[in-house]
Amino acid sequence: MKGRLVKLYGSWFIQYDILKTLPLHPNFVTMTDYVWIRGVAVYDGDGVEFTEVLVNPMGREVDPNDLGKNLSKCKWYAKPSLVEKEEQKQHLIDMMKSDEELGLYDEPKQELSVRLQNSLKQSNLTLEEAMNTETYKLKQIGFGNRSIIELQSFKSKQEIKLEDIFNDEKREGAKRVIHQHKVLKGLYLINPVHLEMTSDGHGEFPDGYKLTHKGIQYIINQLNKE
Repeated sequence: MKGRLVKLYGSWFIQYDILKTLPLHPNFVTMTDYVWIRGVAVYDGDGVEFTEVLVNPMGREVDPNDLGKNLSKCKWYAKPSLVEKEEQKQHLIDMMKSDEELGLYDEPKQELSVRLQNSLKQSNLTLEEAMNTETYKLKQIGFGNRSIIELQSFKSKQEIKLEDIFNDEKREGAKRVIHQHKVLKGLYLINPVHLEMTSDGHGEFPDGYKLTHKGIQYIINQLNKE
């Protein structure tokens, strides 16, 4: 499984999915201001791979399928390992693409055509100067119709603002979706009253969690904060 290291209230956890976390056990890693994994310092927010392990009160890993032992006092922990650099890089790229699709980056790049670049070069004008020049003057200095049309289109895209596209209600709705997306990405649930373990039908608690009523209300309150 894959997740990321988070330090909450002085303790280290691995967050996976959106609302799930597992604590780290000192028998598996050394924890200070960062976490040592196989001789490598890993920091808050870094991606890691991990396995879920059941640990008894003596700090030993036990088999959760061994029904002959009393596992009632055992707890689940995350046993981390390192994510390969290329995989971690790809994970960051995927996150950035997702954010860009949601419009979280202010100014997406716009490429100029070769035709327009040549027109600017021949006329010794910057893009900003050309956008502020009247159309008839552009024709006088050698701008072709296609370059002028592209320049006008480029200028109109730069001038469009959120206020120009949406009315007040839709604009606030769009801003709220972006705000709630950011809140959910940074939300951690570690308070026991917010989550409860679910049974597999045999009295065991392997890795299932569900939100309690208080947990649901907590998330709603966080999303409604301005």
